[in-house]
Amino acid sequence: SWEDEKLKWNESEYGGLGQLHVAGHELWQPDIVLFNSATGNLLDHYGNTYCIAHSNGDVLWVPPSQFQVFCKLDMRKWPFDTQSCSLSLGSWTYDGDQIDILLDNDGSELALLETNSEWEIVAVQSNREVMTYACCEEPYIMITYNVTLKRQSPTYSATVITPATIIVLLTLATFWLPPTAGEKILLNVCTTAIICIFLLYFSQKLPAMVGHTPFV
Repeated sequence: SWEDEKLKWNESEYGGLGQLHVAGHELWQPDIVLFNSATGNLLDHYGNTYCIAHSNGDVLWVPPSQFQVFCKLDMRKWPFDTQSCSLSLGSWTYDGDQIDILLDNDGSELALLETNSEWEIVAVQSNREVMTYACCEEPYIMITYNVTLKRQSPTYSATVITPATIIVLLTLATFWLPPTAGEKILLNVCTTAIICIFLLYFSQKLPAMVGHTPFV
């Protein structure tokens, strides 16, 4: 929300009208963008959403939006990993002297969050930064939200941990068999085939650009 001096009016002169719903394209809106967007489409996140203009000049704008960002993944503890992603927002053309972006005192609201079958949001931290650059004297405001996600692991326990344990047991079993046993060659062939299938499964589940190899 922000205050627009040009949108103030006297309620008594308009039949007690205290607020108006105004189309977004009919009034000024701050150009808040996601700096680290994965799509590269910075200005089309919000669409044409109506604003609520109050008689005291306050304008409330709560647009529905969907953001996509790149996250630096640490897959060493996969599938029991916890990842952190950040969203950095700020004005594209206005400096801090023209637009001052403040955080809500109530913090981030997660009550209406829809649950996900694979990920659980553990924490959301917000931070307001005042940035200065060598090119300009004016400060620039940036709001960063750090989202901590924890992978839901019950499915992976059945599809990853259990087969991995079986592969380990089959490998050890080959050492318990005598060298002359014909079953030893058959067991080694079966174990090799299972490992190949397991690696194919990993190649489909793990992202291609991973900084660390999973311990599993």
